[in-house]
Amino acid sequence: MEALNCEELKELRLERGLNQQAVAEVMNISRSSLAMYETGKREPTEELKEKLIRYYSNFETNEILEVKFDYIRIRFPSHDVQDIVENVLCMEFEFFYDEDNRMYGYREVYKLGAIWVFASGDGDERGTLIQMSGEGCRNYETVLEARQESWKDFLKRCGEAKGSPTRIDVAVDDYQEIFSLDQLAAKILLGQYKTRFRTMRVIHEIELTEGKQIGYSIYLGSNKSLIYFNFYKKNLEIEKREGRETDESDVKNRYEIRMRDGKAQGFLDLFMKHLEFSELILGIITNQLTMLDYDKDGNERIWKEWTELTRSAEKIHIRMEPEKPTFYKKLAYLQTQAASSLKVVEVVDEATGTTRLQDILEKTELSKKDEKLIQLEIAQVDDYVRKTGVLM
Repeated sequence: MEALNCEELKELRLERGLNQQAVAEVMNISRSSLAMYETGKREPTEELKEKLIRYYSNFETNEILEVKFDYIRIRFPSHDVQDIVENVLCMEFEFFYDEDNRMYGYREVYKLGAIWVFASGDGDERGTLIQMSGEGCRNYETVLEARQESWKDFLKRCGEAKGSPTRIDVAVDDYQEIFSLDQLAAKILLGQYKTRFRTMRVIHEIELTEGKQIGYSIYLGSNKSLIYFNFYKKNLEIEKREGRETDESDVKNRYEIRMRDGKAQGFLDLFMKHLEFSELILGIITNQLTMLDYDKDGNERIWKEWTELTRSAEKIHIRMEPEKPTFYKKLAYLQTQAASSLKVVEVVDEATGTTRLQDILEKTELSKKDEKLIQLEIAQVDDYVRKTGVLM
């Protein structure tokens, strides 16, 4: 077997989007040991090195599909919100800001970015609820990355705190467009499928003035059922949301699997038992839906494109895409949407001797959310200064 040095071993891991904690769990070693092997501070045994290479070779990079957690909602019997934030999320409670909120019957919610923690009163069986949207999952992955952890570490803490999931969404992103959703919908309307679902809806959005397609979604199952699929054209959503044309690097289709209560718990139980993520996703998809085709003699067979989807999914793994909370979104908005307007006001102020821009800034009141965002960003800079002695 080809000899690889420590840097090459690290590169193999990074190419596959794996963090150290995830690999260490599979190898049955500590994360710190793997870190020392990758930096050359310790030399792995030949047996371990071969085991790592075999593992990485079986984890071939998949440029067609990616899978990620896209929504998480977990309820805890505890009413101690600070304890849940600090010992389950492992985040600083002081950076969260609170709002009155009656969603789901809770009395208030604590927020940081798109990570929300709902609180109820003593004696209320609702307890405490953690909710992360897709953006919230990306926000929380910055925490996991900083702690050199995987989603399993967080979910293990949830289990230890007697947390029970009420909703788990997983998204499969298709960068190639293995099949057209228009084609999929047509086959469903023709009855060319086997499924456990009882209902299907197709929503086709068109911009009437230009006749341009701006949205396309296929819903399989009822949104009130324990499991529910939503297949939609992600590239159209990106164009609509960001106001730009998509290119080859963007997601084409997204296949969302939404699970509630017992189905969500069953999914996490299997995931925590070290079942491959791809096996779980394949099992759910094929158990709920199989698309069919027919040869010239009328014999039934599995649709070729459906086979391609399930075959491509065999090598996928959880993708982590850490994204810090909203300070960077505000900065991006300022740079892309508001910069020209600010510049116009500044130039006019300089030419006329007025102070309109300064007046606007001085009169603007910060919300509690904005104040917490500033506190968080300054704390991150202060922490960097303390550790390195260098100001960014």
